[in-house]
Amino acid sequence: MWTTLEMAVATPLFNNGVEGDAGVRVPSLRGAMRFWFRTLAGIGVGADLEALAKLEAAVFGDTQSSSPVAFRIPKPPPTVSPGKPEWCDNSGGLGQWLVYLMGQGLAEMSRNEATRRYDSKVTRHYVAAGEKFDLQLRWRTGCEDEAALSLAALWLLCTYGGVGARTRRGYGGLRILGHKGPLPEPWDAESIRSPDLGYYQSITRLWPGDDPIGRIIPAQNRLARRREVELNPAAAREAGTERPTYPLLSRWYTAAGISGGEPFGDWPDVLAYAGEQLRWFRADRDTPGVRYRPEIKTREWQQVVNGTGTHFPLGALGLPVSFRGNITVQPMRCGDRGELRRASPLWLRPIGDAGRWRLLSFAFLTSFLPDDAEVRLRGGANHGKTVTVTEADVERAAEEWIDVMRADESFVREGNPAPRRRP
Repeated sequence: MWTTLEMAVATPLFNNGVEGDAGVRVPSLRGAMRFWFRTLAGIGVGADLEALAKLEAAVFGDTQSSSPVAFRIPKPPPTVSPGKPEWCDNSGGLGQWLVYLMGQGLAEMSRNEATRRYDSKVTRHYVAAGEKFDLQLRWRTGCEDEAALSLAALWLLCTYGGVGARTRRGYGGLRILGHKGPLPEPWDAESIRSPDLGYYQSITRLWPGDDPIGRIIPAQNRLARRREVELNPAAAREAGTERPTYPLLSRWYTAAGISGGEPFGDWPDVLAYAGEQLRWFRADRDTPGVRYRPEIKTREWQQVVNGTGTHFPLGALGLPVSFRGNITVQPMRCGDRGELRRASPLWLRPIGDAGRWRLLSFAFLTSFLPDDAEVRLRGGANHGKTVTVTEADVERAAEEWIDVMRADESFVREGNPAPRRRP
C-alpha cells in the first residue's frame, strides 16, 4: 500500500532532468535526503564513518541491496521556461539580488548603458513556487524503522534544506502539507507536516528537542542494534576535541537564527534582502568609480589578490572563489594532487507563509579543509601564492551573519538602502 504525501514547492526549484529540463525527480530527492539522514545518524555514530555508511545503506540501499523504502512521484509538477518571471523583475531593485543568490548558470544580469539600469532574467527551466505534487512511498513489512527514518530525512530536508541547485542560498525549498495512508511510528498527521514559523522562533542550534526528530531517535537506535552498528553516546553528549568531518546535527558544531524586526511579505522579499546583505557582507570596502552598483569590493581583492596579504577569510563562505581576469582562489591537495571544492557552510532559507516570512540562517561548523590541503591563488600578479582560510574564519563569519540578521541590523552602509519590505 502506498502512502501519499502532499508536497509544495516553497521557492523556485532548479533541477537538471531529461534533456536539460528541470523538475522534481526521485533520484535527486533521495540524494538530498541522504545528506540530511547523515546529519541525523551522526548524532549516534560521531566520527565513525563506517558505522554511518552502514546505517545509510540500511535505509537507502547500496550496491549490494536495494532500499526497503520505495518512492515515486506519479505526476511531477510542470516546469517554467527561462525568461523574466514577475518575481525576478528588477524595476524595484529586487531582481538584482535574487540573481546574485542564484549565481551564474541559473540567471544573469545585463546592464543597459543608456539608462544605467540592470535587467534580470532566469536562464534555466525551473519549478515555480506554489506548485504542488504528490510524493508516494511504501516500505517492506518489518521495515517500519527504516521507513520512519526515511521520513525523518525528508522532514529535515523540508525544514532546513531543499532540492536542486543553490539550496544553500534559499532555492529549491519544499514543504510537506499533509498525507493520506499509513505512517510508521512515531509519525502522525500532525508531526509529518512541515513546521510553521513559530517552530523557528528561538532556534540557535540544529539539535533534536521536543520535536519530530527528537522522537525519531529510538527508531535509529533500534536500527543500529539490528544492523550491529555500535553507537557512540559521547558524540551526542559532549563537545569533542575535534570538529566533525561532515555536517551533523549538533549542540556544539552548528549555529542558527532567524531574522528579527518586521516580517517580510513573501519569499522574494526575503531572498532579495538576503542577497543584498550577503553582497555587502562579503565586500566591505567602498570603491567609488567602479562601473557597477553598489560600488564596493572585497578586502581580499585589494589585500590578497592584488596585495601582499595571505589571510583569505572570504573563503570561509565557500571555495573556490573566482575574480575577474580569470583569477581563482583554489583549494588543492598538497603537492598538486587534485583540486578540492568546499560548499558554503552558511545556509539561507526563507521560512513562513501567508504574508509572514523571515530569513533562517544556519551553519554546520565542521572541519573546513583536510589536513593535506592548501589554498592557492591562480592567475594574476600573485599567481601561486599560498593563502590561509581557517575554521575560526568559518565560525566568525557564520556567527557574525546570524547575529546581525537576528538583531535586524544591516551590513549595507549609510546611503545605500536595502530593498523595501513589502507590506
